[in-house]
Amino acid sequence: MLVDGAERGAESLSIRTVVALHGSVVRPPRHVRTTEGWEVTSLLVGGRSGRGSTHRREMPRVPADVADAPLLVVCSGAGACRALGRLAIGDDVIVVGDLVPRRAGRPEDDAVELVAETVLARSGSASSAAPEPRIAP
Repeated sequence: MLVDGAERGAESLSIRTVVALHGSVVRPPRHVRTTEGWEVTSLLVGGRSGRGSTHRREMPRVPADVADAPLLVVCSGAGACRALGRLAIGDDVIVVGDLVPRRAGRPEDDAVELVAETVLARSGSASSAAPEPRIAP
């Protein structure tokens, strides 16, 4: 994990946790496209067993049981549905973004999601899945 420089404001201090995740797609992407033009895509990415971050010396290797746990990746913006809709289960991806904690009603349902800034993909499948149906307004 890389901790971005703290943004110093007049009253607050904000720390971003920026990470790079190398893994594979565990579940096909799910898309939401509204009539106003907003697009959000989510996908579940599983880590690579035993691989940790090796690009910085001070970064510890990620334990295998943590590296294999899937992480919810959320992408938004124009073209998110079209760009990530071509991914299939098993495709290799590298996701760079911010880790964001999500509180639930019960503590055992708390989660962490990765809000993606960049998604790089290497697709091994020649065919793409059928597009998801649009939700009528």
